[in-house]
Amino acid sequence: MQRRPWPLVFLALLQILGPIGSIFISAYVNKVGFFEMAAAIWKYSRPWDLVEFYALPFCQGVFIFYAKRLGYYAVLALAAFSIYLNVQEWRVASDVISLPILLGVTGTNVALIVYLLLPNVRVVFMNPRLRWWETPPRYVVNLKAQVSKEDGHAKPATIVDLSIGGAGITVESELYQHGDTLLLTFEHDSTTILMRALAVYGRADGTGHRYGLEWQRGAAEDEKRTMRLLDELEEKKTPIVRAPPKWKEDLGAWWGRARKNPSAWVPEVPKKK
Repeated sequence: MQRRPWPLVFLALLQILGPIGSIFISAYVNKVGFFEMAAAIWKYSRPWDLVEFYALPFCQGVFIFYAKRLGYYAVLALAAFSIYLNVQEWRVASDVISLPILLGVTGTNVALIVYLLLPNVRVVFMNPRLRWWETPPRYVVNLKAQVSKEDGHAKPATIVDLSIGGAGITVESELYQHGDTLLLTFEHDSTTILMRALAVYGRADGTGHRYGLEWQRGAAEDEKRTMRLLDELEEKKTPIVRAPPKWKEDLGAWWGRARKNPSAWVPEVPKKK
């Protein structure tokens, strides 16, 4: 997924804006204005009640938006905690809080929990490899280089993409294995740069072989030179691998699918081969 899934974006917004919706509903039920209702809630609520009303939905929305493993469990815990608090408040003040209101509020939290438990939703939080929008841009380049094992002879290579996390290279034949530590040498501004890297994948690529490299700690000066090169590539607006679609076009395409197919309301994840 090159962009954050729109279903999660809207779910996060619903959580963050939830208190505003609750104020509108309360104002309508009590036949008062929105701001009058908001002022009454602020004036007569205990500090903890205000935290529950405003802060918990906001935190849930932020956790959903960033879609991290820890945030997943935090949202589930906060939803369950909110259900518990609402039931306790209803037991104490059932003359003020009607059963339909309790069921409605509880139902939204239960629906949130059920939605998060869906496999396609859960996997986005659990598998960082699916969150491509978090990965640094990989700039398309064509740099001549030399690559070797630490104890081997250097072989000619071409750097085809470069990022803050590593590089993609092509060589004439299959030379290395997954997990091999490699030395990648290339030039920039008449200066030789030597970077240590780990081979994280390899595959046939036309008449040669392609490897994905992940940078390892090396000489600080070489790392700085590589970062300067990346800054230059960014300033020049160098094309990137898997450029994400523009958000308006992506939103429009998703909305077109969502109107026709209910499955679009959960994140679309690649199917296992």
